[in-house]
Amino acid sequence: MSLNKTRIISLIATAYADGIFDIKELDYINKKAKNLKIKKDELLKIIQNPYINEPVYPTLDIEKLEFIYNIMELMLADDVITDSETTIYNSYLHKLGFEGDFDKLKKTMKTSVE
Repeated sequence: MSLNKTRIISLIATAYADGIFDIKELDYINKKAKNLKIKKDELLKIIQNPYINEPVYPTLDIEKLEFIYNIMELMLADDVITDSETTIYNSYLHKLGFEGDFDKLKKTMKTSVE
């Protein structure tokens, strides 16, 4: 699996985290997929079966920051950050090797996105 597909899958998982796939979240995912050069038919396949392969997470710090920035943008797309979205966000921070106060990092990233 490519890093770009992992990015889209992570956004989809975050969008589903609160049990509501908001139209604003779908719009954001569509735009991000287009920017990542993922075709609509491929995006539809990913949405239908997001966990078909092992994810590929970024290794460079700049890519990691962009990854979590994109997730925060999605979390803010519907103007509500739920506990389940925060949990999945924190799990991505952990998977990417971030350490320390995740709440502080989330607040900093949220401010940056807003």
